[in-house]
Amino acid sequence: METLSELIWYQDEPFASSSIFAQWCVFRSTAENGLRVMLDGQGADEQLAGYDQFVMASLARLFNKAQWLELAREIQSCRRLRGDKFSFLVKGMANILLPESG
Repeated sequence: METLSELIWYQDEPFASSSIFAQWCVFRSTAENGLRVMLDGQGADEQLAGYDQFVMASLARLFNKAQWLELAREIQSCRRLRGDKFSFLVKGMANILLPESG
């Protein structure tokens, strides 16, 4: 808790996971020991099919552009690579495409 305000200042944007803190501690420790350049393992989500909200936005974009063949291919890829169920993908697209009711 002592370093939370410093972490927030350096991060300079909202974050939803404590993994940011762990990563920040590693980087701070390496800098204190003279290491100036370091590669980390964060970011694999982008290489391993991305975050749900970005996948759904991409599928919704294909739907809006009536790119049916490409949409079908992407849905099949999501099912094969990510293990997504068809209903999950359709619901995700619907959340983007349809206005909120109420």
